[in-house]
Amino acid sequence: ATVSLSCLQETKSWIWFPSRIEIQLSSDGKKFAPAGAIDITEYQKEVAPSTREFTTNFSGSARYVKVIAKPAFDVIPSWHLGAGGKPWIFADEIIVK
Repeated sequence: ATVSLSCLQETKSWIWFPSRIEIQLSSDGKKFAPAGAIDITEYQKEVAPSTREFTTNFSGSARYVKVIAKPAFDVIPSWHLGAGGKPWIFADEIIVK
């Protein structure tokens, strides 16, 4: 099976792709177990707005799927006009197949 997360990056508006996406599965919605992850590294200084779908495979079955997107930075770096601010992650859909 696969899980995909569709994201926007527009660095002028302080929006970056996540640096890591973690997938967790659960049969009861309370106890979740890791099922896969995607590390994203190729994006940080891109200026042009773009969208991308990040996909990972996992095995097993579950009733609940948790998707955790980690920010590219805790604080926007000094090379960016918004240095010192908090970055955003914009995601518009999660696709489970």
